[in-house]
Amino acid sequence: MKKIVTILVFIAICKFSNGQSNYYPIEKGATFTYAYGNELYDGSYSKMRSQISILNTTKIIDGKEYFMFETSSGSEDNYSVIASSYARVGEDGSIFALEKEGNQEYLTLKTPLKLGATWSSKSGQLTSTIKVINLDGTIKTANTTYANCLVIEQKTEDERIMRSYFKEGIGMVVTTMIVGDSEKIFIYLVNE
Repeated sequence: MKKIVTILVFIAICKFSNGQSNYYPIEKGATFTYAYGNELYDGSYSKMRSQISILNTTKIIDGKEYFMFETSSGSEDNYSVIASSYARVGEDGSIFALEKEGNQEYLTLKTPLKLGATWSSKSGQLTSTIKVINLDGTIKTANTTYANCLVIEQKTEDERIMRSYFKEGIGMVVTTMIVGDSEKIFIYLVNE
């Protein structure tokens, strides 16, 4: 479960960054709902959903203004908050995040977004390498096919690989995990 919460916090932070470009059209008060992909967990989470909510408030931490968001999990109208996080925009437009107050902030999205751009990020004890791998990716979900997507790949020290697909004008639409030689959908957007 901790692995799922960590992934969802990363996704929420990526989702926050949406307010900073056409790939990230997020506004305070917005809520995004994601379903779990059946192929990764054999349908065991088919009725579960994750919601990412950008709160209407900000918070000053160590002299920097952070936006606040919550990640919830549940089904239908019964959601429970599983993580609260903070993110801020740097002077160059890059996104920095805190999983909780008092932690060291880490880089989640480095600008400019160009093919091959790479950066490292450390969250807790885990270091990841993040890279822009495609500016024109396509992914098919259970309800939609998304083309012309920005694709960001995150590889952790323990060799887990995740990819996030961002659709211009919508934001993050899919996150996948690489299992063996195949890419499997972890979560996908069910409301736009």
